[in-house]
Amino acid sequence: MFLAKFEKAAVYNRWTSADKAAHLPMCLVGPAENLLWNAMEDTYDELVVKLRRRYGTREQQEKFRLELKYRKRKSSETLQELAIVVEKLTKLAYPEANSAMIDALARDAFIDALDDSGLQLRVRENVPPSLDAA
Repeated sequence: MFLAKFEKAAVYNRWTSADKAAHLPMCLVGPAENLLWNAMEDTYDELVVKLRRRYGTREQQEKFRLELKYRKRKSSETLQELAIVVEKLTKLAYPEANSAMIDALARDAFIDALDDSGLQLRVRENVPPSLDAA
């Protein structure tokens, strides 16, 4: 998410690759900042590789898949809040999937995450075509 926002800012500001390499370390804080503290000679692409290796979702897909599989609705959580979390986890767990596949996976995970088996059954009986419909 951070890199996507950074890329949008770079496009807007018409930064070159060298500009991005100079600005990126200045935008980071905490552990991410420490990761790049001695990377003054690295290109922008090399900096991005380091960040993705440490924080990238592609390397953490299995973690997100497990979170999605075992996610259950919390007692104080609204259905809308649950849907938002499930959709986010689905996108993180399956970043290469197209939007139709993401929606189908999120719909199924949302139904599985419901804390009431009767509600799960009623939702499944309606055969919702999407997460929003569920």
